[in-house]
Amino acid sequence: MNKFIRKTVASVLLSAILVTSSAPVIASGLPSIIHERNESKHISSGVIHEHIERFTTSGWWNINVIRVDLTNPYTKIQGMIDSNGLSNRNSVSNMVRNTGAVAGINGDYFSYSPLPNSIGTLINEGEVISSPIEKAPYAAPSIFMNNDNKTTIGYMDRSIKVLNKTQGRNISPYTINRIPDKFLNIGLINSKWGAKSFGNRFNKDLVEVVVNNGIVTDIRVDQPAIDIPKDGYILFARGENGNLLKSFKINDELDLDIKVTPNLEDIKFAIGGGSIILKDGIPTLTNIHSGGNNPRTGIGVNKDNTELILVTIDGRGSYRGIGQKQFGSLMKDLGAYDSLNLDGGGSTTMAVKAIDDKEVTLANSPSGGSERRVVNGVGVYSDAPVEELDYIELEADDSFMFANTRRRLTVKGFDKHRNPIPLDSSKLNYTVEGVEGEFSNNQFISKSTGTANITVNYDDKSANSKIHVIDGIDHIDTYMKEFTLEKGGSKELPNFNAYDGNGNRTRLFKEDVQLSVVNDIGYIDDMGIFHANEFDSSGVITAKAGNGVANIFVSIGESKHLDAKNPLVPKSSVERDIKRVANIKNAEGYSIGVTMDTKNLNEIVKYDATSNVKKELNQHDASIFLGGASKDFTNGISNELQFHSDNNYKKRKYKDISFINLNTSKRGIRLTDLTQWDKLQKDLNDLDTKNLILTTSTPVFGSGGFSDIKEAELFHELLREASKKGINVFVVQRHNQTNSQTKDGIRYINLNSSNIINAEGINNLPILEFVVNGSDISFQIRPLFPKK
Repeated sequence: MNKFIRKTVASVLLSAILVTSSAPVIASGLPSIIHERNESKHISSGVIHEHIERFTTSGWWNINVIRVDLTNPYTKIQGMIDSNGLSNRNSVSNMVRNTGAVAGINGDYFSYSPLPNSIGTLINEGEVISSPIEKAPYAAPSIFMNNDNKTTIGYMDRSIKVLNKTQGRNISPYTINRIPDKFLNIGLINSKWGAKSFGNRFNKDLVEVVVNNGIVTDIRVDQPAIDIPKDGYILFARGENGNLLKSFKINDELDLDIKVTPNLEDIKFAIGGGSIILKDGIPTLTNIHSGGNNPRTGIGVNKDNTELILVTIDGRGSYRGIGQKQFGSLMKDLGAYDSLNLDGGGSTTMAVKAIDDKEVTLANSPSGGSERRVVNGVGVYSDAPVEELDYIELEADDSFMFANTRRRLTVKGFDKHRNPIPLDSSKLNYTVEGVEGEFSNNQFISKSTGTANITVNYDDKSANSKIHVIDGIDHIDTYMKEFTLEKGGSKELPNFNAYDGNGNRTRLFKEDVQLSVVNDIGYIDDMGIFHANEFDSSGVITAKAGNGVANIFVSIGESKHLDAKNPLVPKSSVERDIKRVANIKNAEGYSIGVTMDTKNLNEIVKYDATSNVKKELNQHDASIFLGGASKDFTNGISNELQFHSDNNYKKRKYKDISFINLNTSKRGIRLTDLTQWDKLQKDLNDLDTKNLILTTSTPVFGSGGFSDIKEAELFHELLREASKKGINVFVVQRHNQTNSQTKDGIRYINLNSSNIINAEGINNLPILEFVVNGSDISFQIRPLFPKK
């Protein structure tokens, strides 16, 4: 619940500022989508969890959606509260776990003072857990579902009467399981509230009338809290209404009559919210107006009343959140026709527990870094019967691997309601096409490179999965660099990471690594557990895979670790880039030189250094000028192609290389010129060359890189997709230093483009040179003016 609402919620019922009777239509469209990732999964019969990560012209949205098929007979919606009652807050994850739901979101707005209590309605199966707000003049909207699952978003009303049959008069409690303002109106609490009454914790003059099985059993003033009867309730008030309650007598017979509009007996579920944000397909606002781009939670129903839609959108960190006015438009975009805004801000939470999952998963990212405890939520439940096996699913622990290593496979069976069905592992039959390989204990061991199309058959059911297999482990490492053990102790060894010379990385299991012990320190058993000797010693456990070598330094007892320079220690492999080599172009080859305009260089160094730069560039067939270049500088440079990496988006082609320039001067593509995203995605899709060189005004990652790390990751993801198609991708970045890094096959090359301010600075002026010989491309970086 956001800060504004917390401050005002106690007086919502009395404030005309937050409550309006009309519903102004809001013209609030949605920003354009730059890129979207959408994943969906059936989590039970008739229930789908959909995760949408949307990059828009306004920033990132992280959207989670639960879609509930209202025509499914095995699915129901219920309000969730803590098992100890409404006055006890709990996290949505715990409420999902404790109530057996398959999914849940946070619910109504609530107040903290003097105890947690919701602002409006909560009804389950015709039982009023928290009473609606009276329809006039302070009504807040609710969503309510009848016994036929017809769902309505609108306003409810209630009538609460207690007839004192002994005295022949009525009283009208104002709330059920909510706290009236300052306790001045009569309230009613029952076992759904919690275990105890209020007593004199907050007000010495609070009057409590205890009713058990319709009979007044106690009348209390300025006394400690008392147990709430399981088969009764407690009336409470202070002030004039407190005096009214004092007129009750012990043994008075009371008759409680609760009516709700619409008919309570026909309400399967209802929960209150802050504002109607979508009505008849038109975005609107009715009640609580919560401004700003914030996390939001909403619930809606489609036009045909066949689907209930539960939505959260995050709004902290990399995610911008959404304005309440736009939230209605988003709900419409997601398929709703009518929608209600629930509590948001730090309360926004969605938790999911698919039928086949053992644990509850937090689907969204709460703005406070962890879940806020709330008073209620909306739970989705499934009671579908378990039937015969309908289908199976196959999943590998990674979609990428090196040849002669393994991936672990998981096969799950389900009936038509998504209930998990146990499988007999002895009946699983695996086959593979596209590569050579073998299977052992639900593991695939590759023997060649390519795309492994794996199929598993189980009786007449089958499922498929693909794994990309490459060769050439060049380097391995692990997080465990060293450890010390007591004499005779043991330690489980870790898994390892493997890299090739193109920066591709994946996990290796211990079974795929050759482990050996250097020096007499102990032994490694078949389970990958090291057992130390019974005497002081030190040595190394060496792991080898392909050309990769990694060492783990081990000390037993009082011995010190060996030095890495010790002749006993094998030489560890290091990460390298197989394309960063100094090659010479052959007769059919060509080359590209990359540097920058050396403005005022001659004046600074006191000789004609610029001519030397031009001479170097003229040795190449094409040139790239980072930051662009003046006519004075390019005069005398005679390349076939000159590509100016300036402040304009542009694309050029030279033989088998495409050049794209991006302006990222505001530390990002969108913030600098968002129209570049559309051009970039189109140009990447249309590439018809084997090689791609992109130039940027700033680095993508690291110091000085994109301020939006998710935009940087998206940029990298798109380049990685191009790389998977066999395109060699290089990103040349203006920076204040010169280096290169290879990540997932993409080369990020920083070139020092700082202004030279003194004669010594000329030694930091680099040139990047690409050489293309047939299908091979390589690069090197060297100083234009090396130190003598």
